[in-house]
Amino acid sequence: MCDLQCAVSGSALSTRSATRKSGLSDIEVVEHRANIMLAFSAPDISRALPHAEYSTRMGKRRRLNGDTGSEAQESSPKMVSAPSPTSHRHAETPHSVADSPPSNPAASSSLTSPSMFCRSKRFTRKHPTSPVALRSTSSSESSDTLTLSPNVKQMSAGTSLEKPIAKVETKRQKRQLSIPDATIASYLGPATPLTISPPASTLYVPRKFLRLAYGGSDQHLVQFMHSSKLPSNMSLVPAARGSGKVRRFVFPMHTLNPNMPMKPGEPGLLFALRHDTLDGIWGLWCRHRGGKITKWCYLGEYKSELVGKLEKGVFEVQPDSVKQEWAELIINSKKCEPYVAMRARVALRKDGLLPVDDELKAEALVQKQMCAIKGGKGKTISVTVKELISALERGDEGIDIIRMECVDYDQSLARDVEKRCRPRHRLIV
Repeated sequence: MCDLQCAVSGSALSTRSATRKSGLSDIEVVEHRANIMLAFSAPDISRALPHAEYSTRMGKRRRLNGDTGSEAQESSPKMVSAPSPTSHRHAETPHSVADSPPSNPAASSSLTSPSMFCRSKRFTRKHPTSPVALRSTSSSESSDTLTLSPNVKQMSAGTSLEKPIAKVETKRQKRQLSIPDATIASYLGPATPLTISPPASTLYVPRKFLRLAYGGSDQHLVQFMHSSKLPSNMSLVPAARGSGKVRRFVFPMHTLNPNMPMKPGEPGLLFALRHDTLDGIWGLWCRHRGGKITKWCYLGEYKSELVGKLEKGVFEVQPDSVKQEWAELIINSKKCEPYVAMRARVALRKDGLLPVDDELKAEALVQKQMCAIKGGKGKTISVTVKELISALERGDEGIDIIRMECVDYDQSLARDVEKRCRPRHRLIV
């Protein structure tokens, strides 16, 4: 049940039947809705209108109580006029909500039905930046001049609503590590972009396609593809399991690595505890940053070097969301050795078992606690997210900084991906 303060015609038709009989287009109906919503949203008008109650049942709106006779109609102020349905047919340029009276009186009365206003009101709540979010230029009852709110962009019929890009970017930045530019430049050092000729591919593809086409997993940071499925023999290494050779690729997340390479051939930094990429050459892929599109682009073959550790002062000033994400990643990991080892050291310090003078004894304690965390025998010392964040802020533990520099680009792989990926799975930027 919804409370409406409006004057209702006793012979008003339903919105659907009125629209069908009046012959109005969808765009014209939307503009009528905007004017109706505005008329009922004016503060001075809403106070003068009588009270009515309506409810929705089995898809039909039925009136429960309220006086909507001639007395209510006479007491209501002058309504804001709606645009002419025929004005769109002769207009040469797009225009906003028009100000000419409707040529079809029946359509006008039916479009002021309570059911129409209910839908407009709900639409306004969900989409505050929509064209119906209008305001009157005057609070007087006789005012009939309308203007758009300063925060609302005027949009012609058929234009989609624009998302608040600035707010989206702000939320994304709050989830990223932030490091001073001077510090980033010092870590990048002599690394320079690689000139790629012919131009590199800018195609983004799903990881599921890469798994089906070349093998490996599509859920982990690193992915191993067998040489028998690849178009070239670049950067092959012996397979850790089974026979043959494989090629190694890394898929970093930009939220955890805001300074990673984003274009083919350019250098960048990774923030990680894993040192897999320090061994030899790895193929690098970057995820598309637009919205929720989970597609990846090949950037080239990269060599990596450990260049430093995130200082405690830098981590201490990071947003709480960044600290929370890193702490949860470390605590919830039970297979990644560096993450489990860090959690074990924090737990041992909590119980007062570390530090010790004997390094061999300290290592044995860490290994024992790691086995307990992974599900083996022994007592597991619990560690909370807050305790792990405190360890990183104090500098007891740190996140490593790895510099990545492009040394080669596999044109055969890039063209093979372009050839084999179906058009509906592609994203070209």
